[in-house]
Amino acid sequence: GCNNFCTYCIVPYVRGREVSRPLDAIVAEVRELLENGYKQITLLGQNVNSYGNDFDDETSFALLLKTLDELDFKYRLTFMTSHPKDLSEEVVDVISKSRHIMHYIHLPVQSGSNRILDLMNRKYTREKYLNTVKMIKNKIEFRQKVWYEDIDFSAKILFDSLKISFVNKPFYNYLLRPGSTMNNSNIKRNLELNLAFDEMINYFKKNNIFEK
Repeated sequence: GCNNFCTYCIVPYVRGREVSRPLDAIVAEVRELLENGYKQITLLGQNVNSYGNDFDDETSFALLLKTLDELDFKYRLTFMTSHPKDLSEEVVDVISKSRHIMHYIHLPVQSGSNRILDLMNRKYTREKYLNTVKMIKNKIEFRQKVWYEDIDFSAKILFDSLKISFVNKPFYNYLLRPGSTMNNSNIKRNLELNLAFDEMINYFKKNNIFEK
């Protein structure tokens, strides 16, 4: 589930609130998979960084990652998805010192415009996102080959000099989801979100960024 209620998202309405699995149960399942020869484990959640928030103890996503990294097997560990408002420095520190966790972070941009982010109810700003990326890059040495680097997203597409290296570039349009906040809000908001998306895609096509 999810507790964030982004304007365009139906997940909280169809999956309910976030529920964390017990840490011991996750570790036991991962251990069993590794004993059976699995070489890569992916931790999957709508917002993995809020793992453990519904517990009354010290359980956290950082603790889960650290515990799994201590398993004495030869394997790779990755996770998705991270919400920019919740990715903590503690999690990044665990990744930087780990033996098994891949140096790759799935961190959705959504928009470089604070106005659009607010319309989306994303609960972070462009400045918060950029500071998070700066913190990550200061702590983790990325060994992945990026598909394109240091693209100067112009102000016209609402990213205003956002220079970040991306490994992947998935883009999706915003669809009206019955029951979501976006579906119940006014047409102007729906159009603003989709026009911002279309403007970004047109910029990428014009500058052949998809081919780089």
